[in-house]
Amino acid sequence: MKGRAFEVNEKYLRQIIFPLWGEELQEKLKSTKVLLVGGGALGSFLLQGLVRAGVGFVRVVDRDFSSIDNLHRHAFMEEEEAKSGKIKVKIMEEKARRINTDTKIETCFGDFHYLNALSLAQGVDCIIDATDNLETRYLINEVAIKEGVPWIYGSVVGSQGMSMAILPGESACFSCFLPSPPSPGMLETCERVGIINSVVMIISGIQLTLFYRLIKGEERGGNLFAVDAWEGKFRKIKVKRGEECPACQKKEFTFLQGRFSTLTTLCGRNAVQVVFPEQQKFDLDIYKNKLKRRGKLEERGGYLVWEIEGNIFYLFPDARVMVKGTEDKVKARNLISRYLGI
Repeated sequence: MKGRAFEVNEKYLRQIIFPLWGEELQEKLKSTKVLLVGGGALGSFLLQGLVRAGVGFVRVVDRDFSSIDNLHRHAFMEEEEAKSGKIKVKIMEEKARRINTDTKIETCFGDFHYLNALSLAQGVDCIIDATDNLETRYLINEVAIKEGVPWIYGSVVGSQGMSMAILPGESACFSCFLPSPPSPGMLETCERVGIINSVVMIISGIQLTLFYRLIKGEERGGNLFAVDAWEGKFRKIKVKRGEECPACQKKEFTFLQGRFSTLTTLCGRNAVQVVFPEQQKFDLDIYKNKLKRRGKLEERGGYLVWEIEGNIFYLFPDARVMVKGTEDKVKARNLISRYLGI
């Protein structure tokens, strides 16, 4: 037992001896449970940092599969994996467990939506945002407020990124910062302006630091960190709590009620995802038998890819369909109705 304690201390020695860290924070991290929402660029660097720091438990939720354009910004992905179309969380889980056996990893291949959000957040000490869309962030915000769980916001696009720690009841929440989603097309996306890996590393590093401060009890939240990596610009902006905030003041949890959770434009994919959460799951064998009669059908590890008349559909077991080749939500929904009948 004594030998094991010595081994653990040696593993984390360089962070333990940092004056603001110490053995107390290391012990707290060992018993900390984290929900990481998103397994893309930010999520990959965040998971690697959490595992290497010795966090006790991390649950990772992601709905996506690998593609070659992930390679330049995904911490766990090698070239063959990026080409393979493998499920991202499976790649991450396998490698994270090899990095550090002290951390228990639990993965969920699926969408984070209003029907499962509360159960996925059950029992965690912090939620860390690594998503690519505003709808999911508003949902995380409402879950965090409802459950009294702190969370760390993070976003990146182009060479710019932002992060903020949010402590329900103490700091401004995400809806205080952005009371309602901007009009479609107002925000830049990875599909239109790209993304560089350096800003991913910077923002994930800020998120991790906010998380460590939070677990130690030093972080009070409400400071928005805005970065432009290319221009070398860093700003720290105090976000005030909104007196009429619909989420943290009025407790109007519209996203938890499912009003905005069915259609999402996916950043960097030129695709729209449509969720059918009330169905809970698709029987892919039934769809496989139907779809193979028309078009080109490919079965990958855990999902189906179907191409017909120039339209590409991805069908996932957790009742999701991704339509590739458009960012128009109405068009995507119409295509699904036309070809799949749902």
